[in-house]
Amino acid sequence: MESKNHFCKELIKWGYSVKDGTRVWDISSSKLWYLTPELAKGYLKLLEFEPFKKNVFDVEVELLKQNMGKIVEESGKKEFNMIDLDCSDGYRSEIVAKSIPSDVKARYCLVDSGSFFLDIAFNRLKKIKIKNLKINEPINVGMSQAGETIASLRNVEYPENIVLLLGSTLAAHDVNELLYNIGEGMLPGDVLVIANAIRVGEKYTKLEKYKNKFFEDWLFVVMKDLGFKKEEVEYDARFANERVEGFFRIKADKEIECDGKKIIIKKGDEIIVAVQYKYYENELKDYTSMYFRDVKTYVDPRKEYCLVVCKK
Repeated sequence: MESKNHFCKELIKWGYSVKDGTRVWDISSSKLWYLTPELAKGYLKLLEFEPFKKNVFDVEVELLKQNMGKIVEESGKKEFNMIDLDCSDGYRSEIVAKSIPSDVKARYCLVDSGSFFLDIAFNRLKKIKIKNLKINEPINVGMSQAGETIASLRNVEYPENIVLLLGSTLAAHDVNELLYNIGEGMLPGDVLVIANAIRVGEKYTKLEKYKNKFFEDWLFVVMKDLGFKKEEVEYDARFANERVEGFFRIKADKEIECDGKKIIIKKGDEIIVAVQYKYYENELKDYTSMYFRDVKTYVDPRKEYCLVVCKK
């Protein structure tokens, strides 16, 4: 099974660390969340999960509707690529595309590591009839190639870039590594728009919501593809390493074969399958200011979500 090989390779690539006598395997790269249609469909169900939809997804969509047109106008760009990194199913992409002012010439570029999502997003955008908007062929690459992908799309017809990093994608990555990578593909005058949840009050609270069975069922697909049965693992979540970690605790020894190699997973081991970093608004400003010369934020009324507009 192709997905099993991918997950196994991540185990081999990163190995394990030992913390307080426990072996911890970390395969939490977000690209693995959408690796199979089953995982991708599980993520789409998250968008229908009422607490998430109401408090996160709908808030972000409203911020995009209210501000993206103004952000494009203030960028001063008239001929540019709108590069949507980690575009998911394209719902947010459609919101952005419809907000592009009519007096500009734009090419919308969908980028994602999951072909399942790219097909949905591409078909969604093709149905939009906007005279000044061209839909580029979708690009199937991971976030590790973000910088070179951004640079490669620049040409004579579309000489500038507005880059999108929506859906709290930033929260699933090392912030410095990702911002540096993206910035390397941008030139002075290019703009990055980040949509991300922000924190108010205590940073690490409400842990129980990350232990919801919804997340357990979605993320178990990874363990199932590795060959585990439900009774052989136990899902849990914790705050550690400045992030939320969703992980499975192993309840039985397991030998996994991959490309002629054997991986021995022991009872008591932990496999981290999902992480989310948490930031205050001022932290996001501080991080982005390290890589961009001009940073501006648009915050929702409850101050729990924001757009961060960064000019290179």
